Amino acid sequence: MADAIVYQERQLFPWRFALWLVLGANATALIVVLLPPREPLASSWWLFLVTSGCAAFWLGWIWIAYRTSPIRLHERQLALPWRPAIALEHISEARIVEGDELKQIRKALGRSATRLPAIAGIAAVPGLALVGLNLAQAAMVWRMRKNPVIRGLVAVTGAPSAIYLETDESAGPTRRWLIGTKHPDEFMAALDGATAACSAPGRR
Repeated sequence: MADAIVYQERQLFPWRFALWLVLGANATALIVVLLPPREPLASSWWLFLVTSGCAAFWLGWIWIAYRTSPIRLHERQLALPWRPAIALEHISEARIVEGDELKQIRKALGRSATRLPAIAGIAAVPGLALVGLNLAQAAMVWRMRKNPVIRGLVAVTGAPSAIYLETDESAGPTRRWLIGTKHPDEFMAALDGATAACSAPGRR
């Protein structure tokens, strides 16, 4: 019998990050244009179009990935985008976190996260943007799979609320999870109900 979906929610797209990415890419292009012996700014406007186009392409790719990869809670497992599913029986703690507590937990987890490789910055350099996009995407996926902390942070950029999870040792190297959500009460109620049903006699 198929493991039915009891709750589903789309990931929160990081619009603030998207804005800073576009501004940062154009600022880099401006620096390149102004460095001698470059052409005057008026004759190098095409660099901004190329840079903005590459940034828009990358953001479009991320947006599509976010929209087509929702967070899904099944009867027996929590399926998170681009991460291994978490069996509900391995969850030892689950609660809603908001406000300062959310910021503190995210900051604490972020301290342990390794940064993206410097190669990701190539995406903002005119002329190397397409190469940078491919390398940066590959680096992000590789780092997410290898780093337990990055893997444990799910849709938390700009999230007003989150579900904090802790799992036992049998769940794998990622023991602490922070999952951003717009509907914390619904998410938590569905998770509590699915966990209780999964642990009921005769369901194992």
